[in-house]
Amino acid sequence: MPQECVIQESAGAMRASEGGTWQATLITAGEGSSGIYSEEMLAEHGPTAFPKGTKLWFVHPNSEKGEGPGDRDPRDQWGVLEEDATHVAGEGLTGPVRVLSHWKDVVEGIGTEASLSIYSAGMKDEAGNITLNYHRTNSIDMVGYPGREGSGLTRKIEAARAASTHPDAASAQGNPTHQEEHMDELKEKVDALAESLTALAGKFDKFVENAEAIAQANDDADGAAEAVVKSLEAVKAAALIGALEKPLIEAAVRGDDVASGIEDAKKVMSEAKEAAVKADTSLNFYQSTGSSDDFSL
Repeated sequence: MPQECVIQESAGAMRASEGGTWQATLITAGEGSSGIYSEEMLAEHGPTAFPKGTKLWFVHPNSEKGEGPGDRDPRDQWGVLEEDATHVAGEGLTGPVRVLSHWKDVVEGIGTEASLSIYSAGMKDEAGNITLNYHRTNSIDMVGYPGREGSGLTRKIEAARAASTHPDAASAQGNPTHQEEHMDELKEKVDALAESLTALAGKFDKFVENAEAIAQANDDADGAAEAVVKSLEAVKAAALIGALEKPLIEAAVRGDDVASGIEDAKKVMSEAKEAAVKADTSLNFYQSTGSSDDFSL
């Protein structure tokens, strides 16, 4: 009678696929350390045992230390299956893998020295035949040594893909002349950008200069208006007669200094008042004494 078990089998490989993502071979048909994996079983149960979203980790949980899937450190996850695993006759279970950004350099660096091993719930009968079952903790892990041949990390040649989508791309990458032309074109664009930035900086400086001039003109206008108001207040405070006040008001509106004019006008008014007082005194005297013809020596 088949018994439930945890399957750990190192028989996977990885290779770079078109588009720069990784294509993983999770498990191949044949006999491994845990049992026998038939093509039929992989085709039937593989896609459900390793669906889209299955996580890829560094090494399995250490069962000797009593560790289980829940004891994994999230920082040790290095990838995730982007689609359900697919059975390919002669190749086994395969699926596209997205490598997490913080482990990309490590995975790239390990390259062909790496091996993949499945960690899965399953059943095993008396003859050793394995049936893979789905469990949310199923995973594909990177291990140090393969359990069977076929494990490892191999890279597809990317130049063929580049050539198929961009005919000139592959030749340009290996052609020094094309590389130099590309660098010359890039330099021209950089120089043009620098020239545009210089012109923009000049326009900005001119704008700032004009803005400062406008601000200064506004300040000057405000100062001039304030001076006019003060001059008009000084003219009014002097309490001059109309004939003396009018020209001073006109001068104040023009922005002229009216301080000396106010003093002169005050002096004229003072002298006029003194003359008027003397004239009034003389008139009163004659009115009180009569005509000078009434006096004789």
